[in-house]
Amino acid sequence: MKRILLLLTGLALSLQAFAQTTLPGDLFVKASVNFHSVTGDDIKTMDNLGLGYRITFGMEKPLGSSEQLFMQYELGLGTRGSWSQTNEGGIRTDSKMTDHALQVGLNLLYRVNLGDNQALDLHAGIGWSMDMFGKTKSEATMGEETYKNETKLKDYGTGFRRSDIFITPGITYWIGNFGVDIAWQRGLIPMAEDTNTCASNILMGVAFKF
Repeated sequence: MKRILLLLTGLALSLQAFAQTTLPGDLFVKASVNFHSVTGDDIKTMDNLGLGYRITFGMEKPLGSSEQLFMQYELGLGTRGSWSQTNEGGIRTDSKMTDHALQVGLNLLYRVNLGDNQALDLHAGIGWSMDMFGKTKSEATMGEETYKNETKLKDYGTGFRRSDIFITPGITYWIGNFGVDIAWQRGLIPMAEDTNTCASNILMGVAFKF
């Protein structure tokens, strides 16, 4: 948790320093609960939902003279992972994977003004993420015996891919400078070699424009 706070503090200070220069757009921040999971053949996404977060700082500016089309640039930190439980043959297993990733994104946004200082943003974009640290915890219970194991990100093995390219379609409802955001973040690169298992995250959060 200390490393997460240090990274977020560094991002905030960098953004503040950048904002003090000639800034071509408006600043915003988004903080979301991330129901992170994985998807692929023979994997039911809703059976693998874990709980994480995503916090991004960003800037948006209009495309040309348009009052409805905007570009957004984002920099932040979020989670990738899953949570699965099974009970087969008298063996109960519980496995949680949570990795913390640096993320950079570029979004195209279409804004619908609703009047009374309200607006609806339809946005979709592409981004890149890199797992910085994390771990997987697992438990196996057989009868009265429980076996626990913990593996850190650096020990996942050479077949695990820390880097990912993702798409993020979503929608934001604004009242003044405050917004409510819902988005889906879908990884395009399999998380490990010889699999087609990719990240699939549901993001629900709030936003604020400076």
